[in-house]
Amino acid sequence: MPSNECRAPCGCCRFPKSSAGFYDFAEYERLVESATEEPNAYVIVLLGGEAGLRYGEMMALEWRDVDLGKRQLCVQRSEWKGHVTVPKGGRLRYVPMTGASRKRAA
Repeated sequence: MPSNECRAPCGCCRFPKSSAGFYDFAEYERLVESATEEPNAYVIVLLGGEAGLRYGEMMALEWRDVDLGKRQLCVQRSEWKGHVTVPKGGRLRYVPMTGASRKRAA
């Protein structure tokens, strides 16, 4: 039976976005454990998993965004394809640092 659904990649039809996959707690703990062997991977896992940063926000972080005294990160930029812009919400936000991320930053 023929379908009336458009399958052309021209953008004329809207398709539902697929949902993002998430790790459950046990999977996340295994990811953290395996990332400890590679310092950069460990930081990325902590920033994404514990602080909730998006990829572009991680890429645009600078040391001046880290406040160890207040135990927080200032997320005010995002990088996408070499362009630095504001984060997805359009404004800066402050994210508390967890114990693990504070130890890693110090």
